[in-house]
Amino acid sequence: MKTMNTGLSSVLLFAMITTPLAWLPACGNDAAPSAVAGMGGKASSGAAGRAEGGRSSAGAAGAITEGGASGESGAGGVEAKPAPQGDAVYALTTQIIGEQSQSYVLLTNTLDGDTRLEIEDGVVEIAGRALGTGPEGSGTLFVANDSSAEVSRYELTDSGALKATGSVSFLGKGVTSFGEYGGQMQYVSPEKAYWFDGPTAQVVIWNPTTMETSGEIALSGLAGAKLTMSFSAAPIWRGDKLYTFVAWRQGVSVVPRAAVVVIDSATDTATIAEDTRCGYVRDGVLANDGQIYVATEAFGAAAQFLDIRNPKPCLLRFNPAGDTFDAEFKVELSSLFHGQSAGTLVVGPNNQAFIRFLNEASASQAALAGPRQLASSSSWGWAKLSLGEQPEVEAIPSASFSGGSVVMFNLGERVFGPRFVDATYTEFVELTENGPSKEAAITIPGLVFSAVKLR
Repeated sequence: MKTMNTGLSSVLLFAMITTPLAWLPACGNDAAPSAVAGMGGKASSGAAGRAEGGRSSAGAAGAITEGGASGESGAGGVEAKPAPQGDAVYALTTQIIGEQSQSYVLLTNTLDGDTRLEIEDGVVEIAGRALGTGPEGSGTLFVANDSSAEVSRYELTDSGALKATGSVSFLGKGVTSFGEYGGQMQYVSPEKAYWFDGPTAQVVIWNPTTMETSGEIALSGLAGAKLTMSFSAAPIWRGDKLYTFVAWRQGVSVVPRAAVVVIDSATDTATIAEDTRCGYVRDGVLANDGQIYVATEAFGAAAQFLDIRNPKPCLLRFNPAGDTFDAEFKVELSSLFHGQSAGTLVVGPNNQAFIRFLNEASASQAALAGPRQLASSSSWGWAKLSLGEQPEVEAIPSASFSGGSVVMFNLGERVFGPRFVDATYTEFVELTENGPSKEAAITIPGLVFSAVKLR
């Protein structure tokens, strides 16, 4: 297997002179409930740890009135204060982590770097940790949190306000909370959406128009005793089929098991293909050759770096024509980086793939805390990934080292990743075809794990 010159020596030098900021993973079942340092060199009263897996106080979403106080329930029809007028409207849902966490939906017309939002700009307040999702350009936002079984709907009015217009409970499907990633909510049509729920090993089918649940797709074969299952933050659509990726761990150990779940949206049926050559395979890209390439995420790479008994991070190939893994294709990610650990496959504009690699020289302090902390620490570089029979990588020396676990936001034709600073605010960093931008984009208070372009 050929590799390209990664320029590791120059990248390591660059890492020593950049500000130690990190891109951190979302909360949820695959995360450890301990404080995470690395968002600027320190943890803030364990806030990042609670962001990883803690539970918060229950409460429904409520619109904020002009006076700034919390409004009625999300189903109550309270109209939020108008957003600034402009052509585009983005809804950013931010989480203020604490003993009783609160979340806010903030609206903005721009993502430019000179824009700084404040909590006072919030138009919807949610008790607990919330995700805000919705079909791009639809003018509709659906809000759910980690301590309620309800999804609340908000619609963007002509005046630029958000108006609560209904809610639906998933409790009848056994779902008691919503966590992890906004990408687990997928919108098929105005009348159909999917929620991929790890704790219950199912896909809940619901209607965003009538706000009713309408069915489920059982994925019971994915469940395992004493195993924590996690769905991908970035599923892939190919025609009417939706491809999502599943990872498992047992405590901080990685299970040598990979799966691609294929949902046929025309029939609401699932096909599951499994493989045992890799572990914690939760990222994928539909390449130009028509194949889907899937790779170990940074948590899996960090776990193997700390304990060689864990499966080696690798790259596998999945054939959508037959919905099967290619038994002849497997690439150990470290072979592309002269033995360096690597993990997390990220897709940028024009389907450009990137892979993250671990700067082992700067990882020692974070490694002492465990694989989740190491995966989230500012110890991971960026490299372009060329896919095919002989994958090749090219490191990006100009990209500062940051957290290896990252959730990307596709907003229009632009792609952004959240960079968390001191557990108190988020900077968006734009990902271009050539790698992450050197300049931060918009700044938002709290930790942003979901974003939608409403208009």
